[in-house]
Amino acid sequence: MLISVLRRPKQRALKKLKKLHFIAENCRRSIVGEELLVNKNEEFWMKCGRFCPLLYPNPKPTPRNAYERIFTYGTRENDLFHIVFSFLLCEFVGMLFFISIALKYSVFPSRVGVYVSIIVQLILGLMIPFPTVRAVIQIASLKLATSRFRSIILMFIMIWAFQIPAMNTTHNLQMLAESVACVSDSAIQVGNKLIGEVNMQTNKFSLSGLKEVMHFFGKLLKNFRDTMRKLQNTVVKFGKQTKDFLVQLLAVKEFCQRFFIGPYYFCLRIFDEGAQYCDRLTLYRGLSPCKFVKDMRKICEAARFSEMVCVIPDKITRTLKSGFLPFAKDKMKAAMNFVMDDYNISFIVKEAKAAKKTWEELGISVNYTVESNRTKTFELEKMKEELEKILNQFNVFVDILSAVIKFMIPNMVIITFFTALLYVMKYKRKEKADNVYITEEFRNVDMIREAQGQPSLLPLLPKERKTYIEGFTLHMTSKEKMRMLFAFAITLISGFLPAFLILLDIFTYQMLYFTYSFLQSNSTRTDRLDFYNLKAAGEGFVAKLLQKILSIFHPITGSQYSDDDWRRCFIEPNPPDFQLIRFMMFLYLIALLLCIIQIYAARFRHLIAQYYWPERTKPRTLWLYNKVLEGRKNILTQLVKATKEKEVKDQLVEDEYSGRGNLANRGLTVLDADQYRCTRCFRPDLSITDASNTRICPNCNNLYCTDCYAVKKKCLECGASLQSVLDETEFYMDSSCEEDESIQDETSVQSP
Repeated sequence: MLISVLRRPKQRALKKLKKLHFIAENCRRSIVGEELLVNKNEEFWMKCGRFCPLLYPNPKPTPRNAYERIFTYGTRENDLFHIVFSFLLCEFVGMLFFISIALKYSVFPSRVGVYVSIIVQLILGLMIPFPTVRAVIQIASLKLATSRFRSIILMFIMIWAFQIPAMNTTHNLQMLAESVACVSDSAIQVGNKLIGEVNMQTNKFSLSGLKEVMHFFGKLLKNFRDTMRKLQNTVVKFGKQTKDFLVQLLAVKEFCQRFFIGPYYFCLRIFDEGAQYCDRLTLYRGLSPCKFVKDMRKICEAARFSEMVCVIPDKITRTLKSGFLPFAKDKMKAAMNFVMDDYNISFIVKEAKAAKKTWEELGISVNYTVESNRTKTFELEKMKEELEKILNQFNVFVDILSAVIKFMIPNMVIITFFTALLYVMKYKRKEKADNVYITEEFRNVDMIREAQGQPSLLPLLPKERKTYIEGFTLHMTSKEKMRMLFAFAITLISGFLPAFLILLDIFTYQMLYFTYSFLQSNSTRTDRLDFYNLKAAGEGFVAKLLQKILSIFHPITGSQYSDDDWRRCFIEPNPPDFQLIRFMMFLYLIALLLCIIQIYAARFRHLIAQYYWPERTKPRTLWLYNKVLEGRKNILTQLVKATKEKEVKDQLVEDEYSGRGNLANRGLTVLDADQYRCTRCFRPDLSITDASNTRICPNCNNLYCTDCYAVKKKCLECGASLQSVLDETEFYMDSSCEEDESIQDETSVQSP
């Protein structure tokens, strides 16, 4: 058990005891004639009551001026105050809706203000002469200013999240796709520029003239090629003969070396064998006779003079090492280069080959490039169309959502007035409608019962505090807590999607801005190293074409332009609207606070209805008092039932221990056959045959005692009415009565 549960009753008891002691002391002082004690707390609230009469402690003094009569029920000033208060309340709700709608639809705020003011003035025109309409509007205004306003805030946050952050995210992603496509287009444009230059150069020459020049140029080139081939054949034949001669010369040298080297190795072998034989005959190796035999090997060196016969002169040796054929080839190549440079044949050959290759492949290359460009352009257009289609679908979704919210807002306001009217009708017809408040009238009834010597109901039990409320306390009932938790759940769930869209917008912007900053920074710029400037000289077609190509891909004039060109494709992304995001967060916090405020604001409904229909106060108070009293009685009966059941169980255990268990069991079955309990008070001696003390529910056949049957309107089990009379009632009639009546009829007929 919590400490507060024990501490609060203790504090209330001490407070009442202190108050009783204060009253007793004043009574003693009044009898003795001493000065009475003054309650500092009451004195303070009496001074505060001069400024606000509602703060006067009970019993409140009689109003002395018009200002105090404003807060006194039944006075003319009080009625006028309620009319002014209704006017201000209606104006406040109108301004609240005008501000919220103007923030959302800021395109035409003046028109919104006109519409809202017209509606407010019409409502005011109905409120002043009709108190019932005034009560309905005041009750509806409480809900409009709390729960409905919270719903409208959540709707606005939802539509703002789709219109601003989500649209900004899609726009940034679209810009990224367009930037990538722009880079691809820039590369394609460079290729198209090269193709355009080629086509422009080719268009300067006629096809027939170009063919004639190429035919003449090819004929001269063919004659030169034939001459060079004849010269090449002559050089090849001369080289082949020289090669054969050198091969024969090298073969003779090898044979000579093999022939003259034989005596030298034969002499060495004789002295080596003699030295080995000498070593075998002696006991110790290294003796001087055997060493002398080994030294005699030097005589064989004289036999090597014959090798000098096979030595070729150094000039011929160097020629053989380097090769005569490469020597002749280099000389021939130098001569050919001299001839080609003298007659500018190298440039002619290169120009001819380039022209031929360009003429044969230029058309194919241009056609291929154009087709590739068309394919890329088609894919790019298709991508743009798909992006536009997706964006259009998203815009349609946002428009539909906005239209639905526009349609829901006025309907919510209208439904609120209908629910307020329904609440008023229930309040006037049913006592149990919103009747869970412990009012001052309830306390007066409880004080009267306490004065009569009957037990009082106040303070409420902890279990009863979950259902009933004592005045304007912060404590909530179980139903109010359930409504508050449901409102919190709806608010939190409604905030998930806007929060996700806002975070997605911020994350997308940060990622794209980081990429944009990196691509625009100096980190992507490289230093240009030293290089050779390439140039093409000449006045021919191919020379001009090469000059155009070099001008396009020039590392100085074109690099800076191409570098800046692809950088222009990347545009800085749009930042999120942080001001709107902060405003949405502020409204969301207000919506969370309204989840709690709407619970306490709903308690003012019964006060408004009680003010306009005071005749309903007493019946509702008596109904609530009887309900609480009945709940207390049910608790007591349950305790009594539990106590009796415990006594019966203890008795059965005692009978079982004493050996009377079988007899008791047989007796219980016999007694139970005709003894029943009351469904409400659990009276145990009811019998079906006892019509004077027993009543039966006509729907579920539950038994009630006559006392409970008289005070209950509905059955506790099935809810059927216990006081209703059956539509078809059959009465028992003796057949003898029918016979007597028939005899009387016959006699009456025969008598005349």
